[in-house]
Amino acid sequence: MRMLITGLALLALLPLHAQARSLGGLDFQACTLATLGSSASVEAYCTTLQVPENHAEPGGRQIELALAWVPARDSATPDPVFMIAGGPGQSARDSYPGVAAAFADIRRQRDVLLLDQRGTGASTPLVCSLQDLFEAEADASEAAMRDAAQECLDDLGDDVDPRYFTTTDAIQDLDLVRQRIGAESINLVGISYGTRVAQQYAKRYPRHTRSLVIDGIVPNALVLGAEHARNLESTLDAHFQACRGSRPAMTRWATRARCSTGYWRWPTPGTPPSRPTATPAPGRCTRSG
Repeated sequence: MRMLITGLALLALLPLHAQARSLGGLDFQACTLATLGSSASVEAYCTTLQVPENHAEPGGRQIELALAWVPARDSATPDPVFMIAGGPGQSARDSYPGVAAAFADIRRQRDVLLLDQRGTGASTPLVCSLQDLFEAEADASEAAMRDAAQECLDDLGDDVDPRYFTTTDAIQDLDLVRQRIGAESINLVGISYGTRVAQQYAKRYPRHTRSLVIDGIVPNALVLGAEHARNLESTLDAHFQACRGSRPAMTRWATRARCSTGYWRWPTPGTPPSRPTATPAPGRCTRSG
């Protein structure tokens, strides 16, 4: 009896993040979430679960999904918050430490769940040779890009079927997780491409959607990626035009010269940059790598 009491006392002394916990029907182990290239980290609980690769064939091949749980600081309400990362291609678990502060108020009474979308992070990642993609981008021809895509498909082999790594499949994964943790309704925070996932989930599962927060919305009709270059260029043009009309802005930005894919010319202090040039303005800017 004394040994049992001693063991329980020692367990109570362990920090919360050192103990295993359960949520609904899922068992979690303590883990640390970190963002590559950043010192930010978050203590959490992690687990994996198996789901059908093709939801139309629940008895068919299974794939593994990675899930993290950041518990509420106080007693949690029954409707957790799912943060859905952007991309498509970002890992929700890897992205969260960089934005964790934005969830501080939410975590007073709500759990935060981070599901790596299938094909990303630690959820059966679809990984291809970056060297092939870099070479294709350097060529920039349609044929080169097609060849790189085919090589990527060949590299994946027969272990996965990319046809089932879509937004439609992802929202079904999300609802399976909702069921496994025993939540009747959930809140969704979608970021960039994640806004599309959130919208699609709410459309398909309205009864289980309590609320949506969409940040940097991606309209469902938009072919994601096709307008990135144009949007970035127009945003830069608008920014520099605004600088030209503001003396404080011109002074501030003139002391913080930055380069883009080309060279930005900074003629004299107190003036905004001009368009990219083939050669840098002497002493003002260096080419970014």
